[in-house]
Amino acid sequence: PVYGQPTPTPVPVSGAARFGAPVAVVAGLVMAAFAL
Repeated sequence: PVYGQPTPTPVPVSGAARFGAPVAVVAGLVMAAFAL
């Protein structure tokens, strides 16, 4: 969700953000490796 919007359950959102950030980084590295 957008950071500006209030959410009824911020704990799962923060957990998803903490889990999604490394996954996005790894996915970016994999895409960069295939691009090379």
